[in-house]
Amino acid sequence: MPSVECALALTPEGLRGPMRVTWDGTVITEVEPVASVPGAAADRVLAPGFVDLQVNGIEDVDVAGADGADWERLDSLLLAQGVTTWCPTLVTMPLPRYDAPLARIRAAMDRPAEGRPAIAGVHLEGPFLGAAPGAHNSAWIVPVELDWLAALPDHVAVVTLGAEQPEAVAATKLLVERGVLVSIGHTRASEGDFDAVAAAGAGLVTHLFNGMSGVHHRDLGVVALAGSTQLARLDIGATMLIAALRTVVQLSLIGLVLEALFAVAALPWIALMALVMLLMAGREVTARQKHRLRGGWAFGIGTLSMFISAFSVTVL
Repeated sequence: MPSVECALALTPEGLRGPMRVTWDGTVITEVEPVASVPGAAADRVLAPGFVDLQVNGIEDVDVAGADGADWERLDSLLLAQGVTTWCPTLVTMPLPRYDAPLARIRAAMDRPAEGRPAIAGVHLEGPFLGAAPGAHNSAWIVPVELDWLAALPDHVAVVTLGAEQPEAVAATKLLVERGVLVSIGHTRASEGDFDAVAAAGAGLVTHLFNGMSGVHHRDLGVVALAGSTQLARLDIGATMLIAALRTVVQLSLIGLVLEALFAVAALPWIALMALVMLLMAGREVTARQKHRLRGGWAFGIGTLSMFISAFSVTVL
């Protein structure tokens, strides 16, 4: 079976090396350490390729019009960026115009797989978007048509839609049943609409912070809703809540101590408290260093950096 040696390989345990990676077809069968690697392999680092779920085009090649040799050019450009799997992405257009580019992408997917990045499927970024069209032609954004979605070819892998669309929940359920990843994007959906589409099976948010409502104290916005939904799915909401409450208690206690010190207005006590807080901050900086300096340098540099930053904010 073929193999390649490298100075470093990115494994689940982190960077390890030198290593030999062996594969059979498209499956890596073994990753094993070796004593040394010769020649060019001494500078080689192996890592999984990037998966790009949204590629509308690169340089002067638009995916919607790509044909023939355009696909080979896209292949080389993507590989140069480290992308090994991708989704050609079609933006909003009138529904009848999707047929031709979908057929061309199907033909591109059917090419021999050797030496090129894999096409995971088509990403339809539209036309069933919401109230944040961004660069999309708002005149072509239309209400969800369930029959059109049901008739999509099987190489459509991702669909972005606005959660405020009247049929967004039904569309999400239909697509998820077909194995399509539904992404919420180009939307200013309310909390209720967002939660309903997420509960129906949506599993992604298209370009976070871009083309969606932001965070506001009276309106969570799509960004915050996406974050809270993900925390709930990861089942770490309780952990985050405990950490937040602990932080609130700690800051409240520090605030009470500082309020009492400033009320006394005794410079020695204030200076002593500032020193204690600075040393504690330096200790925290040291504790979070992944690769620490030897001796007292780690603590010294960490404490000095905290002093400079605090002094600059306080005085300047």
